[in-house]
Amino acid sequence: MADVTSISQGDSYAEDFSNVDIPVLDSDWGGDWAIVAELYDALTLPNPTPLASGTLTLSTDNTKLELRILPTDTEAIPVGTYKLVVQAKNATLFFCKEIVQRTLKITVQGIPVN
Repeated sequence: MADVTSISQGDSYAEDFSNVDIPVLDSDWGGDWAIVAELYDALTLPNPTPLASGTLTLSTDNTKLELRILPTDTEAIPVGTYKLVVQAKNATLFFCKEIVQRTLKITVQGIPVN
């Protein structure tokens, strides 16, 4: 079964990424995340506009990349099924790889956020 993450409108989401082959990351590591309606296919689709996006940050101990999606990122996304895409990058190494392409379900907020 495919990996699925579910969050409510206005919720935050956090996930950390590490690699046993690279136990300590230097400051050149970073990345991006996006929530998109569909994945980009250069042959058939125009580049989709993300519903929300941001950058990965390097942890203070330099052992992982941190994904942080804030409530303001998800509160305006309509209820539905989307894709969460995460890309790790290191410009010095000319490295760029999508490390996550996961189904993301946005559900209705049960309790109003004040």
